[in-house]
Amino acid sequence: EQKEDEGMYNTQGGNYCTYLNGLMQIFLPGVVASVYRAVETAYHEADWGSLGFPAPEELGLRTAESLRYNRSGRLGAHTDMDSVFSISIALSEMDDYEGGFFQLKTGDAFFKVPRRSAIVFFSESDHSITEITGGDRKVFVAELWDDQDVPVGIPRPGPEGFEDYKESRRPFLPPGSENDLLHDEL
Repeated sequence: EQKEDEGMYNTQGGNYCTYLNGLMQIFLPGVVASVYRAVETAYHEADWGSLGFPAPEELGLRTAESLRYNRSGRLGAHTDMDSVFSISIALSEMDDYEGGFFQLKTGDAFFKVPRRSAIVFFSESDHSITEITGGDRKVFVAELWDDQDVPVGIPRPGPEGFEDYKESRRPFLPPGSENDLLHDEL
């Protein structure tokens, strides 16, 4: 485990991250289903479909991450580029840490939610985590994107890298073969 004073934190801040995508679908399908249900609830309650966003069930799981922030941990303003929806689920009790508010730049809203509660938001929205001044803040974060689920071993791909990965996994079919139709469907 890396110590805080070993340069882990940069000007944007940082956290300790364990990527869980791929493994979630295999070993914890109920958790994945719960993530989708939570995003679907927000989607329908807020009528995000009327804004042109795709329904969660049409999206794949891009990343699933266990994040831990501790003293001096924070995460500067950023977006979860290339994803559609993000969900942050609190794994710590609110009094387990000081500071560590989730800040959604839209309307300057600050949130600190109880354990097992979630914040669902548009991935392209600027958001950040304020500085942790004491204790440990633990969250589970997942992002849904307009592609298929990302398998084990690919932490958080961009669209181009994931297309390259998928292309490398396709079987070679010579041009003009009777399998052209099958190749086009892959």
